[in-house]
Amino acid sequence: MDGEEISSVQPSTNFRIWWDGDVLGELLDKDFVEKWDWEQNTTTRLFTADDVRINSRNAPVLYGDLLGDWREEILYETSDFKELRLYTTTIPSDVRIYTLPHNPAYRNGLAVKGYMQSLLTDYDLGDGISTSPYPNIRPTVYNRDTES
Repeated sequence: MDGEEISSVQPSTNFRIWWDGDVLGELLDKDFVEKWDWEQNTTTRLFTADDVRINSRNAPVLYGDLLGDWREEILYETSDFKELRLYTTTIPSDVRIYTLPHNPAYRNGLAVKGYMQSLLTDYDLGDGISTSPYPNIRPTVYNRDTES
């Protein structure tokens, strides 16, 4: 590293979100999702939510893999406080991995209260991934025959 500036453009840095069809993270801030194009040194707007309330952290109510195809959805309340809206991508994807809440680290992050941060897996979900590791979870078994 020699201190050379590689870009004067400063894209949003609020939250990383998996929104489009590739495994590279997009940028979630306020009411929009953008894709950083490092080759053109610019961002492309992928989605904007209309008439939604943004809190002091420039964050939605919640976001995460709620519907289960591995990409993340965004939950906003409307500016008049009358509706909750769940937004999901309409961009097709060829990536086939299990739903992110099957990953324990991601699931714990999704359930955390307090200071909202980007959700992460405990494996590298990014460029070059061909498959996700087998989830280290087991269902709890309930057997009525063992009740006393």
